[in-house]
Amino acid sequence: MCGSSQATKRLEQLILNKTVDIRDTIFDHYGREVGLVYVDKIFVNEVMLREGLGRQESMGSSQTDLLKIAHQRAFDNKLGIFSSSCRAEKPDKPTCLIKGNSYPNGKDYYHFPGCDQYTQVIVEKDLGENWFCTEKEALDKGYLKAPGCTNKTYKN
Repeated sequence: MCGSSQATKRLEQLILNKTVDIRDTIFDHYGREVGLVYVDKIFVNEVMLREGLGRQESMGSSQTDLLKIAHQRAFDNKLGIFSSSCRAEKPDKPTCLIKGNSYPNGKDYYHFPGCDQYTQVIVEKDLGENWFCTEKEALDKGYLKAPGCTNKTYKN
């Protein structure tokens, strides 16, 4: 996925072979235990978010506000996963206009020109989203036709 190798490399620079202090552990919405990571006086979570190498999920930790600010800074400055290479508003191939989009309900939907919300959908490659040339290609990858595309046909 877009940005994963850069995030891995940066995280290794920050924590590999170092003593880490993990605070405020909770379970995220996937059931994974997560926490605030510190190496000496470096707040690793903030560094990763500030550089656009991760996403802020509201965890209700003692540092939520600081993490939201770091995330917003990266988003505003189009850093890392928020750069044009990971947040594709235009397709790699000009004729491939179908947008594959993941939703919080765990379902993946595709949108084509003429669908409701097509212009609002942004392909976020760090989430595994992608552009498709045909509906068959999107369906083969497990995407469903978006509800806003009901009774509409894609003409390429």
